[in-house]
Amino acid sequence: MFYYLTPINPETRYRYDALGRRVSKATYGRHT
Repeated sequence: MFYYLTPINPETRYRYDALGRRVSKATYGRHT
């Protein structure tokens, strides 16, 4: 989801990845 605006900076990329996972997990839990 957020990957298209993720910079090449590994640290920022990791933060966006973690954020994306949290959002996906929260959304999945809400739909379940």
